[in-house]
Amino acid sequence: KRCGLVSELHVSNCRIGDEGLKQIADVCCQSSSSSSPPPFLNRSFLHRLDLSHNDLTAAGVAHLAEQLHRLIDGDGAPSQIDQQCILSGLRALSLADNPLDESFATIFDRAPRWISSLEELDLSRSQCGIRSAVELIRPNASANSNSNSNSSLLKRLILFGNELGSDDGFGELAKVLEGGHPSVEYLD
Repeated sequence: KRCGLVSELHVSNCRIGDEGLKQIADVCCQSSSSSSPPPFLNRSFLHRLDLSHNDLTAAGVAHLAEQLHRLIDGDGAPSQIDQQCILSGLRALSLADNPLDESFATIFDRAPRWISSLEELDLSRSQCGIRSAVELIRPNASANSNSNSNSSLLKRLILFGNELGSDDGFGELAKVLEGGHPSVEYLD
């Protein structure tokens, strides 16, 4: 008998915090030589992960970003080593309503490729700051990684409720978006 497999995991408003997020990321990326993931995730890939309203900080999200960064080869494709990771198929991530603050931008310095496989990222009301928004919107946001062809698949970027219009934020975003964007179709 075969059971249905989970492709979307919604853990919104569950108070998981940074430590809970680290555990989720670690369980999802256990190598096949270590203990098996939970049966409902076995041989499945998460396509959508909703972590909104969980008191996550930039420090906690950094661990998830490092796991995602590790999954992506320099060409933006899943690496051969980590295709067993449940997160290797992740296409949508919601970090809305978490107090990420402006230190969220430092994740791009540590794990620049982490967003290259995402098609949708929701950072609404996360206080992510203008630097993070600019890094996400920059056409080669993941190009800081010394590779030549890290193009992002990001089509939907949700930033509302972050007060990016203040402190010349809109002007900074406008400079990056001048002439269009190669993948972003929806920017809120």
